[in-house]
Amino acid sequence: MAGTKKPRLEIVVWDDAHASTSVTDVKAAADIKPIRTYSAGFVIAENQHGIVLASDLYHDSPSEAYGPMFIPHGMIVKRLRVVLPKGFPTLPASPL
Repeated sequence: MAGTKKPRLEIVVWDDAHASTSVTDVKAAADIKPIRTYSAGFVIAENQHGIVLASDLYHDSPSEAYGPMFIPHGMIVKRLRVVLPKGFPTLPASPL
């Protein structure tokens, strides 16, 4: 199908931002660090700003995805492409 692309399944290691929802001592706040996060999903979009992962794709509705999550490139530590084994059901092409 012209103009379609197979989504990639990836595990992304990234440093998430952190915010407190309570009053915090300034010295304690100075020690706040990003939270190392591990996310897995289908890469449904990527541009100069970052990537979009989706947790679910639908065979009968390839233009829809569930749970899209944007991760800025500057927060990504490592990306690992997951290669599906031979015989695994084919992923639907999507209008990327």
